[in-house]
Amino acid sequence: MKIKILMFVMCLFSATLFAADVFTTFDLSDPELGPVYRVRGELLDAARDRDTATVSQKLAELEAMQTDSLITIHDAEKFGIYNELKMYRAMLKFLVQYHKNAYVKKAKNTRYAGNDGLTTFTQMYFEMSRSKKIHEEIERELADSDLDETEIREMRLMLYLPLTYYDNEYLEKVKRRAQVFLSNDGDHPDAEWVRKSIMAPLDRMDFIEMFYKDRANRKEHVIQNSLYTGGLGVNIYLLSTGGGFKNYYRKDWIKPDNYPVTGEIYLQIKRFSISGEFVNSGHKGVLDLGAALGYVVHDSRYLKIRPYIEISGCIFGGNTKVKSFSTGRDDYDHMIFEGVPQGYRYESPEWGTAYTLGVNIDYKFATLYLFSSNRYLSSFSIVGKFGMSYMNLEEDYPVTRGKGLDVFMALGLGVYLW
Repeated sequence: MKIKILMFVMCLFSATLFAADVFTTFDLSDPELGPVYRVRGELLDAARDRDTATVSQKLAELEAMQTDSLITIHDAEKFGIYNELKMYRAMLKFLVQYHKNAYVKKAKNTRYAGNDGLTTFTQMYFEMSRSKKIHEEIERELADSDLDETEIREMRLMLYLPLTYYDNEYLEKVKRRAQVFLSNDGDHPDAEWVRKSIMAPLDRMDFIEMFYKDRANRKEHVIQNSLYTGGLGVNIYLLSTGGGFKNYYRKDWIKPDNYPVTGEIYLQIKRFSISGEFVNSGHKGVLDLGAALGYVVHDSRYLKIRPYIEISGCIFGGNTKVKSFSTGRDDYDHMIFEGVPQGYRYESPEWGTAYTLGVNIDYKFATLYLFSSNRYLSSFSIVGKFGMSYMNLEEDYPVTRGKGLDVFMALGLGVYLW
């Protein structure tokens, strides 16, 4: 139970350090606060003048004025001033003291002095709850500060301690930093506290279990934030049919091929998609090989709708039914298949063309994390393709012939990595 309480208290650190307390009240006209606001004004002037000695003096005066029911300076204001003036040694003492007093409860209806120039000067620090950026910036500057190696090791631990239970990325990082501090500075006055209050709870935690539990809790949030962002998809179509364009080949000459499985691969960037398709248009013997440009008009937890336009080459393939025959046309008065055995594979000499306007509709019946990632996803879908094509198969006369408008549909399965 104590461990859970400690974890909860540490988890609240960033929110209480950078965000105003729910009981905060501001009253600049309160006579009791007159001396407090005078010192706060003098502190602001010293901070703007970068007078670190006066800053330290005024902070001490404000802390001396503090009572159980009146907080004369907010923790975010202290942190902001220390950071603005690069007073890292004072910041380190402040952070250590704050963590050590994590269990101390404030009185109910505690008032905070504020809503003045000092609050405005440090406003960003109230708003940067759980922000990694500020901690990373401070860490980069530690090497050029006047802190010694021991202080730097402790500061690197203190900086990321507030983020431990907010971000799994920092769980192991904080543990490693605690180990480095204890192994190098085991005789430091804070070593025993680090060992008992930081290292011991981390040793008893199951980071893997916490990682997967956090992943599960965040999954819906990750999905919502990933909609319309783009990804890579592959669709396999197992059923296709079409209608409208008939008598496009000589049924008495050719037995058309059947293409039971076709598919497409597409790259989505934001809402736009580019795809390469190997698709049966729904007509026997006709296969479309094309490129399409699409746009996602709707993307949700389970449904994605992606209209597209496509240009493709369409080829007719099949086997001859007869040994030989004549075309009956003057320009084809030779025996087109003369001497060719029955059942010989007919190769189309030229491709036809197709212009397509269609829509892909994906029903995402299962969305999972991609492998061990806690950011990337994979969705498995039932996919449908619907539309119309204008097909030109005159090129291969007399085996195929004509132009026509066709409607089609295809159904299959897809996987989308995003």
